[in-house]
Amino acid sequence: MKKTTSTAFSLILWLVLSSNIIHVANPQPISYAPIGPQQLPTESDIDNELNLHVNGSETYSIHNRTLNATGPVYIEDNATLNVRNATLILTRPFGSPTNDVLIATDKTHILIEDSNIVINNNGHDPEHGEYVTFSEYNQAEVNITRSTFQEDDLMDRVLINAYNKSTTNVEDSVLTEPLKPSTELGKVSIIVRANASLNVLNSTLWSLALRDNSTTSVRNSNLYEIGTGYYTHRNSTTDNMSLSLIDSTVISDVYGYSGFCNYFIQNSDIMWLAIGPNSSAYVENTSGNQLGVDANSEALLVRSSWNHIDTYKNGRILVGDWFFGLRFPGIAGVPYTWVTPLQILITIAAIAAVAASIYVTVIRPRRHRTKPSPPPTNGAQNLYPPPRD
Repeated sequence: MKKTTSTAFSLILWLVLSSNIIHVANPQPISYAPIGPQQLPTESDIDNELNLHVNGSETYSIHNRTLNATGPVYIEDNATLNVRNATLILTRPFGSPTNDVLIATDKTHILIEDSNIVINNNGHDPEHGEYVTFSEYNQAEVNITRSTFQEDDLMDRVLINAYNKSTTNVEDSVLTEPLKPSTELGKVSIIVRANASLNVLNSTLWSLALRDNSTTSVRNSNLYEIGTGYYTHRNSTTDNMSLSLIDSTVISDVYGYSGFCNYFIQNSDIMWLAIGPNSSAYVENTSGNQLGVDANSEALLVRSSWNHIDTYKNGRILVGDWFFGLRFPGIAGVPYTWVTPLQILITIAAIAAVAASIYVTVIRPRRHRTKPSPPPTNGAQNLYPPPRD
């Protein structure tokens, strides 16, 4: 009896312990809440990875942790880097032969969501400059959502370079330090070139640049500056770029340098808009301090206002709503220098037309009615001669 009781007690105890072990090992659901800038983790909380290399359709995930990647991170051959609710420290070591801290190539995918990206440049040297780079090649895709670039002491200027039909998407993110020109530190710029594309939504970054047949769309975002074409060869017409800027603010300038660019700008505020040579622009409901249109370019303005307007060489500025804020059907616009003379001329013509109409319909008939009747003519006899004295 005692043996049976002991066996039963042991069985019950084993079942209780087994149940507890299973409950502890069962994974709990993870909630990925958006995060903002926060205090950097201590050294003991950081996982370190030297020369991280992901390729061959592999997926490397960084979730709910901090990773310090020392040396360039290579994502190649349709591989995926997935960073979610994490802090990724990209460190360029001293003496590194490249400015790159991350390289994505050959149809790879980089997903950064609800995370902090920290740049730590230990490689200051005159040969490679005071900046670090992300590089995308050959149809790579980078998606940055609800994330920040966070300063680690003196974060250097960061360039995100997209080449060869690569795509960069930035949404609900802050990719730069405060937009003020007092320092070069903490500035994040995106450069798209060689048929690459960029989409920015509800975000803040320092600058972006378009080159070599690239396409950029910016909506509801804040930037310091935007540049199209190359600085060095302003007469080049080989580039064919497209810039869409909607509901956004550029606190410095949108400046065109070389190549053809099609600008579509709507509901925005730009300090200085300089349409580059050989380009076209549609500008609606946008204001700023200065507008300039360079050689062989044309800008059509609708409900827009500028304090200073200049054209260079054969540049043209047309006003679509030139008649006191109204547009004429069939007329895209008239040169901005014609607006005031046309308004004066049409106003005078309208006043003259109204005066003529009043004269014909009111004044002339009234005069005709008050005029005395003429005496009888054509030999008519007076049947009632006047009486004699």
